Amino acid sequence: MNINRWGGLGVALRRWNLNAKQTTALAGVLLVTLVVYLRCLSNDFVSDDHAEILTNPFIGQWSLLWRSLVHDSLWFSLGQSCYYRPLKNLWAAFNFHLFGLHPAGWHALKILLHLSVTLLSFRAAQLLTDDVAAGLATALLFGLLPVHTEVVAWISASPQPLAAVFELAALCCFILRIRQSRWSYLLPLMLFAGALLSFEGAIVFPLLIAVYVFLFEATAAPSSAVHAGNRLITALRRSAPFLVLALVYFAVRTEILGLSGFPGAGMAKVHQAAFVQLLVTLPSMTLSYIEILIVPWMVGPVHRIIWVNGFGSIHFYLTLSILIFIAVASYLVIRQSPRRQLYLFCTFWFVLSLLPMLNVVMTVNQRSLPQVVQDRYLYLPSFGVCLLAGDLISRVRRSHKTMRLLLAGLVTATSVLYAAVIWNAQSFWHDSRAMLRRQIELVPDSPIYHRNMALLLNEKADLTGAEREEMIREEMIAVRLDPNSDDEKFFLGVIHQRLGNKTQASRNLTESDKSFLARRLPSGKAQKP
Repeated sequence: MNINRWGGLGVALRRWNLNAKQTTALAGVLLVTLVVYLRCLSNDFVSDDHAEILTNPFIGQWSLLWRSLVHDSLWFSLGQSCYYRPLKNLWAAFNFHLFGLHPAGWHALKILLHLSVTLLSFRAAQLLTDDVAAGLATALLFGLLPVHTEVVAWISASPQPLAAVFELAALCCFILRIRQSRWSYLLPLMLFAGALLSFEGAIVFPLLIAVYVFLFEATAAPSSAVHAGNRLITALRRSAPFLVLALVYFAVRTEILGLSGFPGAGMAKVHQAAFVQLLVTLPSMTLSYIEILIVPWMVGPVHRIIWVNGFGSIHFYLTLSILIFIAVASYLVIRQSPRRQLYLFCTFWFVLSLLPMLNVVMTVNQRSLPQVVQDRYLYLPSFGVCLLAGDLISRVRRSHKTMRLLLAGLVTATSVLYAAVIWNAQSFWHDSRAMLRRQIELVPDSPIYHRNMALLLNEKADLTGAEREEMIREEMIAVRLDPNSDDEKFFLGVIHQRLGNKTQASRNLTESDKSFLARRLPSGKAQKP
């Protein structure tokens, strides 16, 4: 293979110090990732895709460009969201102008976006480890990690990979910057700005830069900077431009969305008991993310979360103890390793990148929703885990030549397993019915999914199926003694009416009216005839 024939890409690969064999291996990683995700090309628009794309009246207008910069991400729909992601809307507009409303093109571009992140994961790992083999192993794991299926197979899950492209590129540019140049920070800062405008979770990137400097660059500085305090000052100083940009972003976001655009703005209205319940549930949420990352077949459009009632719950102490054990055991292993700086960086990358994904405050008023843990939130945090595993694979391969064949077999078997899980999981996002069916399978006692399925079946003129789903939901609400179930009774009455069940329809509609009036009329007053 002649790299020189590849034009600009060949120049880039030469700068990456890759020989022909390594280049072929990298191309193989990208090709395998591409083939595994080809199934999603047949997927349709799903769930949020309908509101954000199909019924978006501005999707084909150039005014979308500047409107997205001065409004929240869902300004074209009813209500205001707390998301400011203008580049997400620009990405949607770009797709629309290329492919119209043909989902195959949208999915193809989404696969290319994931391949770009996979390529950048190789480059970042190569720079951090100074090892091409570790970079290749990292890229293979990142490209085929099953938890990424949602990001690739679902069109609306674009903020996470967009931000990942910008953040990993910014990290690479920061590592390679020429410190003597006054412009050495310009490109990394521009890329970081792109990440912020794609996904608010990128707000922690200045901390990741500070950790990198503290662990890698400050230790290589003169002896005066070796001391932990001086290393910290060095890390803060070199990450300061990113922190300033993050503050500017925060100010712009506040100006556009107002304080109500931030999840934490409503904390004063949150009942103390609800906030305590959230705090004691955080260990369970964190452990769920770890389980999803490790166990490939757990991927899916929803995950069940057990909400803990208070500090007296045994579940809280059990999950907290497991997390503490994992943290202590990891520290003891890392501390004895000659690569402890790299592994500490991997750990901090995972923890810090995951923090914004915990939805700590947003979920306080949504405790009944099982959507607080989502596969897509692990997209960028998983790079730290893939990097750690990739470096371990490379070191074992070099240090134990007798285990090379066994290691190659293990990596191959893992890749095949991951590919099989991904191929099957892409069907979960094939269309809205498939997604809802999977959500009901995973969380069968959630009324919201049965209601969504009923609405969908009603739109598809499957009135019998809609009635069945709505009756299941009504029974669940009745069991939970929800006083606000008149809208469900009304919807069920409409379905019965369309089915010709006049008696049942009349009963449901009457009950919904009585429930509505009981909540609206003053106490003790009867309705006038």
